[in-house]
Amino acid sequence: MTASGTPGPAAMSTPVPATIPAAMRGRFGMVPADCTTTMGDDKGLVTIGADSLKFYESVAKLTTATKATATHVEGTFAYEGEGMAWTRKAALDLSGNGKTLVLEEFGDDAVPGPRTYTRCPA
Repeated sequence: MTASGTPGPAAMSTPVPATIPAAMRGRFGMVPADCTTTMGDDKGLVTIGADSLKFYESVAKLTTATKATATHVEGTFAYEGEGMAWTRKAALDLSGNGKTLVLEEFGDDAVPGPRTYTRCPA
């Protein structure tokens, strides 16, 4: 801290790259059928890329990351789907040797509570 009470250079946070950790990338389903269906009814599937989450009818792009480790990322996502666009804060946590992904969104219109996904077989 400086004499004025403001944080000095060492106390300022370093920007976090707006990328999703490599260990989280891939396909995850809420139920096993989300991973195996060929009929387009995989409503519980999420496909995670370097900077995006692709859902059944929407895509979320990570625009700002506020925390990131090999198994956790949180930040602001810009969503688009069904002719609409919105932003929302969200957190992703990976556990179970990379097999379990928990997504939690925050805000008044967010889905309440965390959603748990299981990695799809390769």
